[in-house]
Amino acid sequence: MSKSSTRRNVNEKVQSTPLGSQRSENVLASLYSSLMGHRLHQDNLLWSRTRILMTVQAAVIAGAYFQRSVWIGPAVLYLGAILIFVLYLWILRDQDDRDVNEEITDRLAERLLPDNIKSEISQELDRLLASDASGRLNRLEKKKLRRFRKYKARYVWFTTPPVSVPKWRRKVRGRHFLPGIVIFFALLDLTMAIVFSRPEWRLMLFP
Repeated sequence: MSKSSTRRNVNEKVQSTPLGSQRSENVLASLYSSLMGHRLHQDNLLWSRTRILMTVQAAVIAGAYFQRSVWIGPAVLYLGAILIFVLYLWILRDQDDRDVNEEITDRLAERLLPDNIKSEISQELDRLLASDASGRLNRLEKKKLRRFRKYKARYVWFTTPPVSVPKWRRKVRGRHFLPGIVIFFALLDLTMAIVFSRPEWRLMLFP
C-alpha cells in the first residue's frame, strides 16, 4: 500500500469517527504513534549521517597530514570539504523530514493528554515559579522547573507567559550548532589545503 493511500485511509477514519468517542481517541493515538515512529526513524538517520560526517572529517585530516609533502594532501582536503558539504545537505534533508509533522504531533499530544494531567502540571509549574521567585527551590526542583519550562514553550495549553531565552543561548543550541561545526570543518580543510600547497608554510608549521 502506498503512502498516499495509507494517509487517505487514516483521514477517512478520523473524519468518519465521532469526536470524543473511544474509537476516535484510538485512531488519534495510532496516528500519533505512527508520526512519532517516523520522527524517531528520521532522527536516527540524521545522527547516523552526522557520525559519518565526523568520521570522514577525521579520515580527511589524517590522510592529508600523512600526504602533506605531495599534491595528494591538498587534493584530499579539497575533496573532503566538498564531501562534508554534501553530507551536510543530506543531514538538512533528514532534519526537515524529521520536523515536518512536529506541529501535528504537538496538537495530537495536547488532544490525547487528559485534562486532569494538564491541570496537575500547570499547578505544579505555578508552584515552582512562585518558589523560584522567592529563592526556595532545591536542586531537584530547579531541574524539574527547567523541564516544565520546556513543556510550556512547546504546548499551547499552558497559560503562563513564555520564558525569555537569551539570544546567545538560542544561537549555540538546536539548529545553529551543527551548521557551525560544518563551517568550522570546511574552513579547517581549506586552510590546511592552502598551507600544504605552500612548501615554505608547510615546512614552518609541519616540519
